[in-house]
Amino acid sequence: MIITRADLREWRIGAVMYRWFLRHFPRGGSYADIHHALIEEGYTDWAESLVEYAWKKWLADENFAHQEVSSMQKLATDPGERLFCSQFVRSDDHARLGCCEDNARIATAGYAAQIASMGYSVRIGSVGFNSHIGSSGARARVAVTGNSSRISSAGDSGRIANTGMRVRVCTLGERCHVASNGDLVQIASFGANARIAN
Repeated sequence: MIITRADLREWRIGAVMYRWFLRHFPRGGSYADIHHALIEEGYTDWAESLVEYAWKKWLADENFAHQEVSSMQKLATDPGERLFCSQFVRSDDHARLGCCEDNARIATAGYAAQIASMGYSVRIGSVGFNSHIGSSGARARVAVTGNSSRISSAGDSGRIANTGMRVRVCTLGERCHVASNGDLVQIASFGANARIAN
């Protein structure tokens, strides 16, 4: 999904963010690239607003689901930062964990955690609101408790469980199971034999 000036006007974006967008993406940009740039520059509130606008506009579009997963994978593949593959537990706010190993176990407890994994059979647990979690390996297991969290999974046979309000869940793999308990939850699932309980 390409975001343009017209989208920003439709969403009634403030002047400061509009100027930022024009400086960084004068011809428009993909959702994943814009989201990544906002996070990298510390504009997490703007990134969260972008997520809300995009989910409202493109919830039923499979291409958007791919970009949502891509935006989460960029957290782990940014060449400018070292991956934290040996560190799997964090309890501080704004923790950023990225891992490329199979069978990893990752846990966070804190506000605004960002977790990205690209291994097979990864287990992720997060407690705290406004968490962003992305997984691209098959057989991932993700459990999240906290309001305003985002969960993206691109592997087959993933299992996702969440509790909290305003949670967004996006899956692309086959045979994914999603269990959700909370108000105002948005779930987008593209893949054969998915099961969703909300």
